[in-house]
Amino acid sequence: MAFSTPTRRQWLQAVGITGLTSLGGWPAWAQKPSAPPQRLAAAWMQGNDLFAGIVQVALDGAPLQVLQSERIPTRAHGMTLEADGAVVFTSRRPGDWLLRLRAGSAPQWGWIEPDRAFTGHVIHSVDGRQLYTTETDLETGLGLIGVRDAASMEKTAEWPTHGMDPHQLLLDTDGSLVVANGGIPSQIETGRRKLQLTQMDSSIVRLQPAAQGALDGQWRLT
Repeated sequence: MAFSTPTRRQWLQAVGITGLTSLGGWPAWAQKPSAPPQRLAAAWMQGNDLFAGIVQVALDGAPLQVLQSERIPTRAHGMTLEADGAVVFTSRRPGDWLLRLRAGSAPQWGWIEPDRAFTGHVIHSVDGRQLYTTETDLETGLGLIGVRDAASMEKTAEWPTHGMDPHQLLLDTDGSLVVANGGIPSQIETGRRKLQLTQMDSSIVRLQPAAQGALDGQWRLT
């Protein structure tokens, strides 16, 4: 793939940015032109092709640069920045892939088991030794947190989210996991089509990684 060197505005209009996260500070567009370039992790569409990668944005109007890119099979959604500067992307729900990009290294792919689907988000543990992914059991529709070895991205355990359709997950200040269960059943064959909305059961749960994902609280709107 050959990229030309359009301006930032032209490039963002020409490709469909589907995800963007800062690698060391969100660009302050109002900064004076002498501010240093900013590197961003991004997912985008160009023509019919989907990509994930690292781009560099100059604040003085200079052409945007693609520093690293990898073609991806389906749309990306969540991403997490690791301590060594690598970025892990995950596929939009229902998805089946993880991708790690690290400068100077070959792309690293991880694939989910046939009876599971990724639901869009990935974060790393406090110590960086594990990755947590939101997933769905395709047979039961129940939500799961996949616990994965950070180096290999292979699953080592999974914990229930006590709901279905888990999406966003965050690390609390004490290292616990906070997970949003959308509560909407779906099926892999119908993609993102929402089923049985009258039975939706959304909730926020807190899980304790130190206790093998034990439930520490669950909250619903009433």
